[in-house]
Amino acid sequence: MRALLTASALAGLFSACGSSGGSGGSTFDYSTSSDTRLILTVTDSSGPLRGVAVTIEDVETYDPDSDDSADGAGQSYFRGLTDANGQLEAVFSVPATVRTVDVVAHLPGYTGSWSNVALKDSLGPFAPTSRTTKTLASEMTVNLTMEAR
Repeated sequence: MRALLTASALAGLFSACGSSGGSGGSTFDYSTSSDTRLILTVTDSSGPLRGVAVTIEDVETYDPDSDDSADGAGQSYFRGLTDANGQLEAVFSVPATVRTVDVVAHLPGYTGSWSNVALKDSLGPFAPTSRTTKTLASEMTVNLTMEAR
């Protein structure tokens, strides 16, 4: 009888801990990654820019007083090229713990915006055209404006 009561109590406990689809309970999210829809447009003063290489990667930090920064050890999550309309649309996945990413764009002969100018200066002629830090969302719209050097 005692074993039956223990089994019944455990069954009740487990059912109470399970996720409930109704009101009053919350569902635990077991996801280890999240998807983001990227809608990116790159232009210059004359219109859309075709063939801009775009990479979504970990935020690169740079502190000129530290030997640990700008080590280039970040993770890349997506790579692509803009089309004839200067646009790139894609869905990419990042670990669920990632909250911000760098949008890195490269088109030889052009300059663009940077979130961390000290990092750009430290990279010198090897710096990409643009590197901006963005907060992740389920949909991320990015507009980059570049200018010819």
